[in-house]
Amino acid sequence: MYRSPDSCPYRRLLTGREGVAGSGCELLGQLLRTGRDTDLQVDDAVCRDCCEQSPPTPERLNHAVASQLYVRAFSIGARGGTPGCDADRVTHLIEFAREFIPVVEVRDPDPWTYVPPFDRPCFHLGEPTPPESADAADGFTHRCRHELLRVTNAEQCLHCRYYDPRLKVGNAVAVWSVGVLTAPRRQPTLYRSLKSLAAAGWDEVRVFAEPGVVIPDSVPDRLITRRSERIQAWPNFLLALTELHLRQPHADAYLLCEDDVVYCRGLRAYLEQTLWPANRLGVVSLFTSGYQDPQHGQGFFPTRHGLASWGAQAYLFPNASARALLRHADVVNHRSRGPKQGRADQDAVVGYWCQKADLDYYMHSPSLAQHIGETSSLWETAELSGLRLATSFPGEEADIGGIMSAQPGG
Repeated sequence: MYRSPDSCPYRRLLTGREGVAGSGCELLGQLLRTGRDTDLQVDDAVCRDCCEQSPPTPERLNHAVASQLYVRAFSIGARGGTPGCDADRVTHLIEFAREFIPVVEVRDPDPWTYVPPFDRPCFHLGEPTPPESADAADGFTHRCRHELLRVTNAEQCLHCRYYDPRLKVGNAVAVWSVGVLTAPRRQPTLYRSLKSLAAAGWDEVRVFAEPGVVIPDSVPDRLITRRSERIQAWPNFLLALTELHLRQPHADAYLLCEDDVVYCRGLRAYLEQTLWPANRLGVVSLFTSGYQDPQHGQGFFPTRHGLASWGAQAYLFPNASARALLRHADVVNHRSRGPKQGRADQDAVVGYWCQKADLDYYMHSPSLAQHIGETSSLWETAELSGLRLATSFPGEEADIGGIMSAQPGG
C-alpha cells in the first residue's frame, strides 16, 4: 500500500519548542521516552525513505526507523542517559534497533583483527562535538578518546577496529587474572599475603618474583614467574601486567598486588557484585591511604590526584584500561625518562596516566586492603607509617560484604 509522509500516523509537526521546528517521529518518541523534541526531529528524506519500506510498529521497525533509533540511542548513551532513557534502556534500544538494520560487519578488512560485537557505546567515546565546529559540519558527532583517533560518529563506532564496550556497572567481573609482585625483604610477608588473598577469594595467583625470594611450597611452579636479575618495582610491575594480559587477554579484570598487603574476607565476592563503579575508569585501588580517605564508609569514590596518587599496593584494572595503560607513551617512557631511573613510582605513573587519559582513579572507603610490610622491597628505609597505612581498613577477618550491606542504602 502506498504511504506518504503526510499520511504517516507517527508524523507530527514540531512547534519550535526547544528551538526545534520541522517534522518529528512519534514512534521514536515512544521508544526513547525522553520527552525532548530534539530526539524526535527527522528530515523529510528520512520520512520518504520510511514510507518506501514496510510500515513500522513499536514491536517491529523498518530499516529507516531502526537506523534513526540506533543513532539517537547512541547519542543519549554517550551523554550518560537521560530521565526516561537510562543506560540500561539505551543498551536495550541499541540491541533492539540492530535486529532491523541489515549490517554487514566490515569493521576492518584485516582477517587477523577480532573486534567484539557492538552492544553499547564505546569505552573511548568522548563528549559531543560543538554544533558549530568544523568537525560537526563534517559529520563527526563526538570526540574520541582513543589515542589514535580524535573524532567519530555512530557509523564509525559501529565499524571501528578499536571498539571496546563501556564497562558494565555491577556484576561485571567473572574472569580474573591475579598477580603478586615480590622482592627480598628483611621480614618476608609473601606467605601471609597469599594466605589473605586466598581467604578473600583468590587462590589462583601468579607470583612475579625477583631473585632471592623464598616462595611458599603451596605455590605451584606453573604459577611462578622468576626474574633472572633484580629489575625493581616499576619494571616488575609493567612486565607483570603485560604478562597477565598476554596469558589471559580476555579477562574481565587484572588485579596486581604487592607482597606486603592483606585483604578483607570475602572481597572477591563483594567486588564481583559491585564492579565496576562507573562505565569508564582507569583503575580501582583496593588500598586507600588514610590521607586520601574521606572516611564516609560509602564505597567507591573517584579521585584525580595525578602524580600525587598514593599507594600501588593492590591495583585493579578493567581489561580495556589495562591495555590502554600498557600502550600509553608516557607509561612506556617512564623507564627511560622517569625519576629514580624509572625504577619506581607505580602509583604516580598510574595516577598521571589516568589524568592524561581523562579516566577516574577509584578508591574505596573503607579501605579493602592494608599495608603490612615494615620496609619497602625497593627502598629499605621506607618505614610503614603515616601515609602508607589505611586507617579505615576493617581487618582481615571482617566480611566486607556484610559491612557494606549494613551501610545506609547498602
